[in-house]
Amino acid sequence: DGEYDQAREYFNREVSIAQANFGDEHVRTAVALLNLGGTLRRLGEYQLAIGEMLRAKKILESLSTEGSQQLVALAVNLGNTYRDIGNLNEASDVYEAGLARSATEGGDQRHRAFLLNNSGELLYDRGFVTQCNDRLEQALQLKIQIMGPDHPSTARTMLLLARAQLASGNISVAKSWIDKAEKLYLNQYGAEHNRMAFWELTNGMYMHAINAAAGARPWLDRGVDHRMAAYNAQHIDVVSAALLLARLETSTQNLDRARYWLSVATPGIELLNTAQLERIEAAIVTAELLTAEGREAAGNSATVQALALVEQHFPDRRDWRDRLTQL
Repeated sequence: DGEYDQAREYFNREVSIAQANFGDEHVRTAVALLNLGGTLRRLGEYQLAIGEMLRAKKILESLSTEGSQQLVALAVNLGNTYRDIGNLNEASDVYEAGLARSATEGGDQRHRAFLLNNSGELLYDRGFVTQCNDRLEQALQLKIQIMGPDHPSTARTMLLLARAQLASGNISVAKSWIDKAEKLYLNQYGAEHNRMAFWELTNGMYMHAINAAAGARPWLDRGVDHRMAAYNAQHIDVVSAALLLARLETSTQNLDRARYWLSVATPGIELLNTAQLERIEAAIVTAELLTAEGREAAGNSATVQALALVEQHFPDRRDWRDRLTQL
């Protein structure tokens, strides 16, 4: 339900009760630590989350067979948290180790589906769109088998596939995934639920891609509103959503609105390191905005700095390089 502060209180109690009843080296204590770590991640307390997950990992690795499948679940959460803070190499290593473990006989196929999904999303972030699409297709088929075709997690993978297709220029294929996911999201949540945000933002990206800015704006607005209702203003999901609007408004010469949305994203951006996806997207949007404002010297400087970050951390993001070289 998104009530993460209350969840944190309960999971802290779960850790204490597990330790009191089973000791510090028991699988139930490890699971409690994993639950707590996942909630801390949702609260944006990433280093604390990683600390609890690594405590759980150490316990599970000491338990041999008993902890094996819990390590697959841990790989999902730990990999996601490393990805959130921009440690993409660590995230990739954790995902791949989890996938190898889940491929064994009797492996946890539910969490394997999540690992395929999340590692596919990581490939998308890095610019490996073809490999991303392959992983997401595998994730989708496995989710359909395990969770069913109508599950919201299945719908989310459809939206990730839509984003991959948009990046590849396959607009009509992207639209088909967006339409399929819309029905599932609406049936699960209803139009006013905060969890509609991912669909709304993806649909806004599609509208922007077909140069329908007037159609994109209300969907991106709704997506940002839902994200801001679900998370604090500095949360990475709020940052990424606000940057979509900043880019849209820059492209349509609504520069005051673009500057406003960039300011909304700024508190969260300042918490990120220079290797993080959203930090680099913000640098590119800033370069685009300065150029659109006619501030040539500042725009050129920002473009050079953003291009250096792309080359250093995301050399395969051709879409980013293309945006910068067009300035």
